[in-house]
Amino acid sequence: MSDLRILVVGDVNGKLTDLFKKIRVILSKNGHFDALFCVGSFFAEDGSVDKLWSSLVDRSIAVPLPTYILGPMTNAQVKYYEKVSLGGELLPNLIFIGSSGVHTLLDGLRVAVLNGQFDQDKFVSSSTEDDKMATQIRSFYTDVDVRRLVEMCSSKSRKCLDLFLTPRWPDDILENQNATIDSSWLLQNPGAVAVEKASAPRYCFSAGPIYFERRPYRNHQPEEPPKPVTRFIGIAPVANSSKSKPAVKEDTAKLLSQPENSTPPPYGTSTPLHVKEQSQRKPLLDHPSTADSTSQQQFFFASSSRASDQMNKGLSKRRNLAAGPPPKRPPVTPTSCWFCLGSPKVERHLVVSVGRQMYLALPKGPLSDEHILIIPIQHEACTASLSTVAADELAQYKSALIAYFHSKRKSCVIFERNYRSDHLQLQVVSIPDQIQEEQIRDAFFSHAARYNLQFDIIENNQLHQSLKSTQYFMVELPSGQCLFSVIGGNRFPLQFGREVLCSSTLLNCPERIEWKQCILGKEVEAVAAKEYRTAFSALDPFSKSK
Repeated sequence: MSDLRILVVGDVNGKLTDLFKKIRVILSKNGHFDALFCVGSFFAEDGSVDKLWSSLVDRSIAVPLPTYILGPMTNAQVKYYEKVSLGGELLPNLIFIGSSGVHTLLDGLRVAVLNGQFDQDKFVSSSTEDDKMATQIRSFYTDVDVRRLVEMCSSKSRKCLDLFLTPRWPDDILENQNATIDSSWLLQNPGAVAVEKASAPRYCFSAGPIYFERRPYRNHQPEEPPKPVTRFIGIAPVANSSKSKPAVKEDTAKLLSQPENSTPPPYGTSTPLHVKEQSQRKPLLDHPSTADSTSQQQFFFASSSRASDQMNKGLSKRRNLAAGPPPKRPPVTPTSCWFCLGSPKVERHLVVSVGRQMYLALPKGPLSDEHILIIPIQHEACTASLSTVAADELAQYKSALIAYFHSKRKSCVIFERNYRSDHLQLQVVSIPDQIQEEQIRDAFFSHAARYNLQFDIIENNQLHQSLKSTQYFMVELPSGQCLFSVIGGNRFPLQFGREVLCSSTLLNCPERIEWKQCILGKEVEAVAAKEYRTAFSALDPFSKSK
């Protein structure tokens, strides 16, 4: 039963040589880790980095494992993020997680991020300013950033949040616990308190000049059912003047149990967005020397058991990819199939167009308003099993949809999963024109690497019928080029296509990865299908009005 193993570090401050030297030592002694998270300032305050950066840029030295970093902390650091403002790789394996929000990473790990620092002069923004800053990389957050993130975390349909990453300690984190430390260095971070209360994360990580592990705190009132506790861990800078202690190991197997030393939450009953007076503010990035402090821990180890995740009902429902094949279910027949057009179970209000062999329908839980499915009328499992006539009709629908999206200055990505699916559903998702094909291809390859999947590039997307008994995943890029992966065993993530398209470098809507979280309701779906039918009718190759 495999674990998701992560490392977390605090402020790197441009000391890349020290960071990756220590990481390689940890890997050699402790084996494989899935990712490294840097929760503080990755670059120096003035935007500088040590000489290792040039070797990483020219690829003579590689980043040893997927390394996720937060946004800039000063204006001098912004230059590194300009080409990946919505998130993505600065260099191979060095990844900016993305704008403040909730992101799904790795094997469904849900991570909330509040980027930047609190600046009282810039915290409250006008609507005009916020429109300008919505996609702008900046070193501070605003009240709008915080409220949007709180709304994402407060949604009734939200899943349990695994990690909350914020570069500075949340205000009031030292309340309601017995440990006494010198807090004179603390910087204000009121936005983090609001997010932490709304999200009730399993872990909150922040950077600071010292290492501190707070007693776990409860996220429920005495009369309420138990919820997972939150563990706050503040991490000291990389290469601080004190020697680092042995790395801490943590297991999330007992998240629903209430540790004997757990405390009430450090915040009050209302969602806080209060700030201190101007005279009480500390300079940004003003950390004291740690020369006289006790040994400060620079690294945090975490190991998350998939078995525990499965048992903790109400928490994240990520499927254990190493658990072996799922239990067998009754075979699906044309009369019990949700997609056979003659089946009593088909939801006809979603249908947009009907041909002779194929039809179009809106999906349950769409990624966007223009997300649509191409489906065979008869019970066919995959593209490779279609007859010549059905394949020709499929091609006609694809060409018409591509032209339809082109008229809206968009392209589209088409993908198919022939794995644990009884009836073919070709997913067609519109993509804004400003997103380049190279970005889409890189996103699929990057996510494939996380799951140890191998893509082959196929110029001709016509699959041979001999593949109809083969489990596979295929994605067609806007140019018509196809990426094809054979699925071996039972280790393929069911929402892989949605996960990639929802990622921060593409559509940036991680909350829509799980389709069941996006269901609109029958009345809304019926109206949407009617509007789609009208808009598409001029290009519909099987429209009766043509």
